[in-house]
Amino acid sequence: MVKTAKMLVAVALAFMALVWVEEWAKGPLETVQVQHTVAEGECLWDIATYYMDKQDGVKDLRRLLWDIRQANKIEDPGKLQPGQVILIPLQRKIQ
Repeated sequence: MVKTAKMLVAVALAFMALVWVEEWAKGPLETVQVQHTVAEGECLWDIATYYMDKQDGVKDLRRLLWDIRQANKIEDPGKLQPGQVILIPLQRKIQ
């Protein structure tokens, strides 16, 4: 049991190190705020998917969804309104 736990910890640490190295290799990043106007029928998932490839940071859709919700204090993503302007926090390389 202890041997299995040690192995799981070692695997988790190795995974975290790989993620850190990948992020470090991208260079320094800064967060920029992009304004987005919600279109008719558009949901938060669609918006996050659209902006996913427009950033240089972590390519994790769930993280971007969380960041958008936090930046705009969105408690219920199902209540977005057409014409509503929201901020999209994107990670971009510092040039």
